[in-house]
Amino acid sequence: MESASTITHLSDPAPFAQVWVSITRQEQIEVTCRLHYLEAQNQILKNKLEQALQETIRQKAKNKDLQNRLFGRKSEKESSKNSEKSGSADK
Repeated sequence: MESASTITHLSDPAPFAQVWVSITRQEQIEVTCRLHYLEAQNQILKNKLEQALQETIRQKAKNKDLQNRLFGRKSEKESSKNSEKSGSADK
């Protein structure tokens, strides 16, 4: 039964929820402008973050491709064949 009382206690509004505050029209305009500015900045940063993540994915894929080209199976076989040919030619 304690949980039921806790739930009703949590759903009670905060004491300041009943208090009304009035601001001037100038303050409202400033707050609204600030809100729009921060929303725009947030969108710009989201776009930059998305571009950075895409670039990271692209760089990882490029790195993996280069690693496979350098250390992949085919390159190992070719280099071992070349070393065997050069080794038998020296004898």
